[in-house]
Amino acid sequence: MHMLLLLACQRQELPASGIATDVESPREVSGATPTQHSAHAEPATYLLLGRDSAPYLYRLVRIPSSCLVEALGCSSPEVIDAFPAEGITPSHLFWSPFNELAIILDTYGQRVLLLDPASGELKTLFTGIATISDELVWLDDGKAMLVVQGSDAYSSDVVGLSMLEGTPKMESVFQFEGLAHLLGTLANGHLLVRVDIYGVTDPSRPGKETLVEIQLVEVDPTTGTVRRYLPGIDWTSNTPSLVLSDGFHLLGSTAGRTLLWDARSAVSEDLGPTVTWPTGSPDGKSVAYIKQSADGGGFSLTLLSLDDGQSSELVGLPVSPRPFWSPDSRLIVLGQFALDASADLGSLRVVDVDTGNVAIPNIAFGDYPVVLDVSWGP
Repeated sequence: MHMLLLLACQRQELPASGIATDVESPREVSGATPTQHSAHAEPATYLLLGRDSAPYLYRLVRIPSSCLVEALGCSSPEVIDAFPAEGITPSHLFWSPFNELAIILDTYGQRVLLLDPASGELKTLFTGIATISDELVWLDDGKAMLVVQGSDAYSSDVVGLSMLEGTPKMESVFQFEGLAHLLGTLANGHLLVRVDIYGVTDPSRPGKETLVEIQLVEVDPTTGTVRRYLPGIDWTSNTPSLVLSDGFHLLGSTAGRTLLWDARSAVSEDLGPTVTWPTGSPDGKSVAYIKQSADGGGFSLTLLSLDDGQSSELVGLPVSPRPFWSPDSRLIVLGQFALDASADLGSLRVVDVDTGNVAIPNIAFGDYPVVLDVSWGP
């Protein structure tokens, strides 16, 4: 049974207080009021919502998945208050392979969190002093997780992970020459990491460091071997950002234009200057992105086939929402980024990839229109 989980927020604000540099002990977040919920007969959808005015709180709610997939009427969401007012800014969610707990990356708050969505309990697994990369990868058939923070990659076992037992130890397993960003997993199982190297370029300003080089490195998580990836490409001018699920293609950008690289041929395709939110399908066959019209008057959800390079417009849109794929690559959920009650732009759209049909779920978002992440759980 799959559950759909959405992360939504209007605005993010960095926490004002400092962040601890050591691993915290297990805790239940102060201010949260966990509640027990009965088992659901049908797949559930979890929405993490954020306020657009002070105090900037987040709220986890649950609705039946049929509200999204079939655009049926929904009852009032079941509220799970998991995030109190203490600077938590969740951005990405991943499900543990061995239980129904969620791993949350608090990118700006510089934390890795563990959430039990059934009870609303939340505890910190790891904190640090640098921004956490947006990606998390599973190692050893899902028995360990790896995150990148600052210039280090940290790994931890997740077998037996629970809300009650001790916090797993996060160990630094790789170190890089600069600020590292985990881009994903290649087809050979190796990790691809972007390393931003900073240095002083103006002798008159010795304390001012600027970006001087971007390196792309391939890491073998089994042996620890690190080597340069496609060293013949000037990655400083063609900033890579994400490895697609096929493990061969990666997205990048240069001078405001979005590029799609094929690692097998080292050839790139220019998707154009008006492309936003490119994301690869889970089956590795397509890339979905939002493209602005030539006259600037509208947008479209566009699908690019990685097999033949052909692109097709699925549906026209009045705004530029972020697309999220379903696990079977049959649906794309669009999270709206503009709230206009008269035009009903605050709703989600669910697009059938095969037919182009659009469903508008009957869900009232109120002050929480921006979707940060969508993740299907166990």
